[in-house]
Amino acid sequence: MPTADVMTAANENTLKVVNFTQDTFLRLYKAVATRIPSALTPSWLAPDPERSREAIEEAFKFQSDLLEARKAFALGLLEVGQEADAADSEAAKKATTATKK
Repeated sequence: MPTADVMTAANENTLKVVNFTQDTFLRLYKAVATRIPSALTPSWLAPDPERSREAIEEAFKFQSDLLEARKAFALGLLEVGQEADAADSEAAKKATTATKK
């Protein structure tokens, strides 16, 4: 099995486990949260939903932007390596041609 197929399968299985775990936790949390009267929750434990949503959105936007930048960096490193390999190959070809003359 090619490396890309192995990575794809591993990534898909990892996502399935993460999604299953998060879905299970969320269902359990909802079940518990609906049974606790809001009057019993101290105000310092109840964050402002709008501010929390904004903070979450901003954090994930940053992570997404950072991931894109890291991807561009990794692909750039790959391209430099390929260019160096091509230059080495060209230099070897010229050296072989020069020794044949």
